[in-house]
Amino acid sequence: MDHFFRINFASALIVKTFANALNPDKYLFLSSCCKVTLEGIARVRPFFAGLSGKPIDSMAAFLEVAEVFYRCMMIHIAIKLNMYEDKGIIKRTKDFKVNFVENQTLARELYRLVGELEKLPLNKADAFNVQANRIFAIAFLKRIAYEEAEQ
Repeated sequence: MDHFFRINFASALIVKTFANALNPDKYLFLSSCCKVTLEGIARVRPFFAGLSGKPIDSMAAFLEVAEVFYRCMMIHIAIKLNMYEDKGIIKRTKDFKVNFVENQTLARELYRLVGELEKLPLNKADAFNVQANRIFAIAFLKRIAYEEAEQ
């Protein structure tokens, strides 16, 4: 359960961070937070492989939604950091054309992953509030991440 708490806490931290003005340092912090959380999800998911039952299925679904959410956040952060480079806010590490192509590729992947979230089957016996988390993740990603991806 400790891992589930950490995954949930990280998402609350991300949402709270987005409520304030963001800068490159905050995006780097968020990137580290997402990376550590994705590693935690990767450690926990194998435990549920081959098991079934209502609580187990809900926990596995929660991890699936969380993984897609954090992967989307990593994509959003990469797009935003590329935009900061293009605007000269942070040191340029790639050519403008490379950033442009990378952002286009990342944006397509972001849309694909959010589409994955939207297609996940609904579970009426949802013990871990997975559906509410999924709906929130979709709305949050469309509101925050789509903004930069569409530029």
